[in-house]
Amino acid sequence: MGHRMIERVVRSPSSNTVKAIDEICNRCLGDNLKVNHNNVLYCEDCYNYQTVTSNHYLKRKPRSRIKRKHKLNLKFNLSKLQVLGENFIYNCYNLKESGFLHAVCGAGKTEMCLKTIYQALCNNESICFIIPRVEIIKQVYKRFIEYFPKTSICCLYQNQEFVESADIFLSTPHQLIKFYEEFDLMIIDEVDAYPFVNNKFLSRLINKSSKNLSTKIFISATLGESEEKLINTKKVKYFLIPSRYHNYDLVIPKFVKYSNVFSIKIITHIISYQKYKKRLMVFVPSISLLKKFHKYLNDNNINSRIISSKTKYKKLILKAYENDDFNILLTTTLLERGITFKKLNVFVIESDNRIFSKEVLVQISGRVGRDRNYPKGELIFFSRFKTKAMIEAKKVLKRMNKEKFDAM
Repeated sequence: MGHRMIERVVRSPSSNTVKAIDEICNRCLGDNLKVNHNNVLYCEDCYNYQTVTSNHYLKRKPRSRIKRKHKLNLKFNLSKLQVLGENFIYNCYNLKESGFLHAVCGAGKTEMCLKTIYQALCNNESICFIIPRVEIIKQVYKRFIEYFPKTSICCLYQNQEFVESADIFLSTPHQLIKFYEEFDLMIIDEVDAYPFVNNKFLSRLINKSSKNLSTKIFISATLGESEEKLINTKKVKYFLIPSRYHNYDLVIPKFVKYSNVFSIKIITHIISYQKYKKRLMVFVPSISLLKKFHKYLNDNNINSRIISSKTKYKKLILKAYENDDFNILLTTTLLERGITFKKLNVFVIESDNRIFSKEVLVQISGRVGRDRNYPKGELIFFSRFKTKAMIEAKKVLKRMNKEKFDAM
């Protein structure tokens, strides 16, 4: 089919249309079909992306491309382990095989993909880097326009403009509904996290938007049950990077017991960070507690800001935090992955809450120690009791440090 995209839903058939709904929905490949009041079939799975019914057709057309002379602009050298990860991804691409790069937080997973992305660009192939969180897409975009200064890069999320001739798409998974047999290279970040987990709809979109002989590279610092199953059954090639680029150990969390969230034990720890103006990120399990804890800190003359999925000006708050306009940031799991700040310390309040799974706690722990000039930092899990997730997360981090030592 060549380079194609699903452009729009239409009512009149033509030579480049297919029936939107036959026995399945041809837009999302789902079979969750319902009958409306007019006795017409519609797809409930992709209902939120403009209604598609058995009266509609999908109009597909070749996506216009501009052949460019691309450039890879790197101002750093990869570590020996990063080069191994880079070669793993590159070999998967050359062999047209799917691969899973399992690398600890701060290992530089994105940078290990650059050589392969550049080769795909030089081959005039279509590329999509799928990232589940908008804030991370924005960060990766900033890096990519420096790495690929002569390349057209399109961010796809919410109401962002679709650039049809783009060479690289940085996209949330839901935006893949626009494409059909389009991509030669797909890199799927944090595949073990929300919204991918147990989401058959998104899995279908990934498969539908990729070509038959495409390469899919999955990258993450943690493995869910479905990822472990794929690896154990050898359905994807697997490679582990147990060390960060700077080669320092992962920071191991301390467990601190308390009786109440609003206890003097926690407030005393936080006061010391304000006093010495050290950067601290505090994770809490819910937005309601986030607001209460923020008020509690303010009542105790501790200057802090909050950020959650409900926060309007996230970018401004993160920029101010990065610029040291304030040093204590309260957040939900919104910032568990992909965000990097220098000289960061982390507290997890109510780490015994069920929202803090093993995978989430490992990712949160990975925010600490990413900076070569501040590779340790402080990491504390505050809780009333130890959960299995807390204990397992600590074991994972210790195991990675041991495997790094064994690999040296």
